[in-house]
Amino acid sequence: MTTSNIKAKRCREKNEFYQRKFRDIAPMTSNELAALQRIEATTDGNPYEYCYRYATNDGSPIVVVDVRSEAERSVSIIPGAISLVEFEDTVTALPSNAVVVCYCTIGYRSGLEARRLK
Repeated sequence: MTTSNIKAKRCREKNEFYQRKFRDIAPMTSNELAALQRIEATTDGNPYEYCYRYATNDGSPIVVVDVRSEAERSVSIIPGAISLVEFEDTVTALPSNAVVVCYCTIGYRSGLEARRLK
């Protein structure tokens, strides 16, 4: 087994463990989230500027919250996601029908945060 295969196997095992640990939290794959993505031009009129928004099929807004550290976010981030700090600063202004999707690298931190928000 190659090093890459071993790492992939460990990631799958961790993911399966976290799915069992957070049975009360509905999982969402990156493909499922991407299917809900709406790319819109920004309001400043620049045709090359876009904002990424997410909405459920019934139109409820989805807020994507990246619970990873700033260092991790500097490497990669889902377009349109906000940090946990940004979320906590704006949570009171969210519409009542907003759906919050937390994510991290494998699922443990996002599971903890989603459970805390329940």
